[in-house]
Amino acid sequence: MFRFESWPVLLLLIPVAILGWFLVRRNRAPREGVLFSGFLMGFAPKSHREWMYRIVFWFPLAAIVLTIVALARPQLGKLYEKQDVKGIDIILCMDISSSMKAMDLKPSRFQVARETLLSFVDGRPYDRMGYIPFSAYAITRCPLTTDHKMLQQLIEDTKLGSIEDGTAIGMAIAAAVNRLRKSKAKSRVIILATDGMNNRGNIDPRSAAELAKTMGIRI
Repeated sequence: MFRFESWPVLLLLIPVAILGWFLVRRNRAPREGVLFSGFLMGFAPKSHREWMYRIVFWFPLAAIVLTIVALARPQLGKLYEKQDVKGIDIILCMDISSSMKAMDLKPSRFQVARETLLSFVDGRPYDRMGYIPFSAYAITRCPLTTDHKMLQQLIEDTKLGSIEDGTAIGMAIAAAVNRLRKSKAKSRVIILATDGMNNRGNIDPRSAAELAKTMGIRI
């Protein structure tokens, strides 16, 4: 969208146009001497002096016009439409324990889970999301954010074995609840991607789930 931020300044072009018209009229006034038809004058050679006269005549006017246009501050940009979209807050918890290496799902449980989460992020452009990978314990790799490109990159960079082995589902849920407890979103959700039974951590998954339920957080 093209616009002038200080468009009233362009009104100064009106007197400049009037001045230019007046000077042109005066320049075309009849002069004493030998007169030729306009057709013959078209073939008459133009002297360097005549070209210099035209440059000197028009240059100040052109400079004034350009200065006025510059003072009007022309701007070329994009038009943005504000949309009031109320999303939900979501924490993604992914199991990265050794059991996720199993290939009963092709190419592996881990890769299927990772691709599923990446596709899920693509389908929720207006939601804030965070990411917590876990095995023997949970680590917040990404707090709630709308920067989905960064979030997806963190998910893609996740590797099996980067955390001590085990499956601490209760710890993952508790960490997610902690991230969502201060959220004022209309809905708060925990997405849990795991294949195993809880065998690590000091928080039972059922206790963590009950805590989430009392806070209005869905799993």
